Amino acid sequence: MDELAGAVAESVVEVRDEDGDLAALQIVFDDGSALLCTVWTDWSLRTDRRPDATLPDYLWPPESYTRRPVTGGGRRVVALRPETDEAGEQSGLEVEFEGGRRLTARSVGGELAVVTD
Repeated sequence: MDELAGAVAESVVEVRDEDGDLAALQIVFDDGSALLCTVWTDWSLRTDRRPDATLPDYLWPPESYTRRPVTGGGRRVVALRPETDEAGEQSGLEVEFEGGRRLTARSVGGELAVVTD
C-alpha cells in the first residue's frame, strides 16, 4: 500500500447497509481507483484495492448500501500504517492525510469501527 502515499483522496466515505450499520470504509482516489476496508469473516480487516469505486460482489446488492462522507476528502495521503493483532493478522489501518488529519479503520469484536482525528 506504500504506492498510495502521495495520492489524493477525492472522497472518503462510510458505506452503510440498510440498517445503518457500517459495512465498509471507502477511499476513492483522484485516478478513479479505490481502497475498501471491511471486516472479514475471521474478524481481520480486509483492505481491497479496486480499479474503480464500484462496490465489490460481497456488498450485494449495491442499492442496499449508502455512502456517507467522512473527513479526508480532497487531501493528499501522507502514509498508510497497517495494524496487526497478536496473531499477526491485519486488524486496522491508519491513514494519515496532508495537514496531520488521521483516519483509522479497525476490526473491533468483528465489527468495523472508524475513528477520525
